Amino acid sequence: MDGHSLLSWRYTFIPIYAIGNGLSIFIPLYIFANGGSVVDVGIAFSIYYAVSIPASLLFGRMTDRLDRTKPFILLSAVFTLPVLAAFLLPGSVEAAWVYYALYAIAATASTPALNVLVMGHSTGRKKMPKYYSKFGVFSILGFVLAMVVGLLIPGSDLPLYLASLLAFGMAAIVLSAVLIKDQPVGKAAKENVASRRALSVVNATIHKGFLEYGLVQRVRSMVHSKRKRSLYKLLFAIVLFNLGYYVFYSSYVPFQLSFGLSYTDIFMIQLLNGLAQVGAFLILLEMVKRPMLHRYFVASSGLRGAAYIAMAVSVFMPVAVMYTLNAFAYMLGGAVIAFWNLSSTVLLYHRIKGRDEGYYLGLWSGLYSFAAIAGSFASGLLSYYIGYAATFTIAAMLTAASGIAFAVELKEH
Repeated sequence: MDGHSLLSWRYTFIPIYAIGNGLSIFIPLYIFANGGSVVDVGIAFSIYYAVSIPASLLFGRMTDRLDRTKPFILLSAVFTLPVLAAFLLPGSVEAAWVYYALYAIAATASTPALNVLVMGHSTGRKKMPKYYSKFGVFSILGFVLAMVVGLLIPGSDLPLYLASLLAFGMAAIVLSAVLIKDQPVGKAAKENVASRRALSVVNATIHKGFLEYGLVQRVRSMVHSKRKRSLYKLLFAIVLFNLGYYVFYSSYVPFQLSFGLSYTDIFMIQLLNGLAQVGAFLILLEMVKRPMLHRYFVASSGLRGAAYIAMAVSVFMPVAVMYTLNAFAYMLGGAVIAFWNLSSTVLLYHRIKGRDEGYYLGLWSGLYSFAAIAGSFASGLLSYYIGYAATFTIAAMLTAASGIAFAVELKEH
């Protein structure tokens, strides 16, 4: 496939990620509109991540057996449409949990196949960080597009916003059918050994967290691999950061709703966050070759924690000040998390050696899932019982602890 075709294929990510990111904002709005609370939002996100784990393994095995990628991408896009349409039915909190779980299955149906396609088009080890940063830009563009559409929706018209997500779903079907060229899984996985080993970088730059399609078999044969002390410390630091992220994220839209921000205000703050991420990824395309990854990790952990503290402080401010402070803090948080995502996972990749690769990537995915489920569930409970300011402060402490743990490990390493 030539360079132009590859560039065209990347556009498929935009509607796919517009739906996923749009729903991540829609779900809290929908739950609150149906009388739910921040606890219910935390449960919804926890269910989503919990369902994604077995679904990833199931569709990964099915992708291997069929030895094709395109059918699963189309299946995912088609199955997404009735799931989105279900939200138009008379709603309830419990319905939101069920529909979001069904969406997790629909979305996950394509992730192994998309992952195989990404790996099959990679161009070599030295270019991998820059290559995957480009895919990161396309996925974040989907996020930005979903937020722009949210700004254009008048008032609090959730059905109209849902209609826009359905339009993205139809666009995903058309683009997948036209732009994606099917190929055997074995060919895509074997053509480029270096790209196959870069799975962690794919997970970093493509936000939905592509789960590996073929690592389960390798993990089974590597459970007795030698444990590397420094690598476990790095994994520990990553888990702390992700816990902080999900403790904050699951409560953020409920926090905004509780303090009277309009849907337009919420989408505007999210849009600024997305634009900051796009800018950060564009910067990374030029800076990623520099030996600064360790500094990116520590600095971005500190700055992200500072953003959480700023949003915790905003709880005690007048609404106008709170809105302004949140806009700037969340924009800062969006920029630095792009640096953290890439630096943490590239560092992890470079510390994985030979036959231990499958074991540690499998462990990493498991720890990521644990952080997402536990962090989301804890977020709802913490915000409900001790308040948003305390919850965001806890998220900041976890994030700062991540940077400190990595700095200590780095000094020892």
